[in-house]
Amino acid sequence: MSTKLTTTLIKGGQVYNQSNNSFSEADVLIENEEVTRITARTSPDSTAGQVIDASGMYVTPGLIDMHCHIFDHPLFRTSRLKADRIGVKQGVACLVDTGSAGSGTIDAFKEFVIDTQHTGSYALCNIGSPGLPGIEGGHSAKPELISLSGTVKAIERNPEWILGVKVLASSTHTGLMGIEAVRIGRKAAELTGTPLMVHLGNAPPVLKKSLN
Repeated sequence: MSTKLTTTLIKGGQVYNQSNNSFSEADVLIENEEVTRITARTSPDSTAGQVIDASGMYVTPGLIDMHCHIFDHPLFRTSRLKADRIGVKQGVACLVDTGSAGSGTIDAFKEFVIDTQHTGSYALCNIGSPGLPGIEGGHSAKPELISLSGTVKAIERNPEWILGVKVLASSTHTGLMGIEAVRIGRKAAELTGTPLMVHLGNAPPVLKKSLN
């Protein structure tokens, strides 16, 4: 069965040329969602199903924001942004929420973000319990706020969109727990075979211990 060809021509935008590290005016032809041709400006292409005038604009692949907070859940006192507000509405195709949810709340990320927004969205699971009301002294400041098993199980339940583990290595968030939150976060990343993102802040723990 043949598939109908869909074409889009983006005309006259500023396109980056990596060979000479510069931008120049060019036309970009997209066929079935794949870029097939980038050329200097040409005459109107009557075969294109859609023609977009990008004069005065930059044409880029969809951008990726590797550090944002988009878990917009009504439970939290501190508001997060809607994914599409900083995503597709600003030319960003993919967002990674870096630790707005811990193991006790992250399952709701799919319902409140992935299922309601057009922007491709992923998350890191916080080893602590961020955003919950009534928590004083930091969301990784007490043993009961940190869950190694909960974090591992959350990642195993949602491997399609939980990409790794987040831990905040600062006394503001870990209090007297010090380096322990980092160690537990590192263990969770090791057990799940995923990356660990460490937010470095005011000591303790000191920078050297966080990186060792």
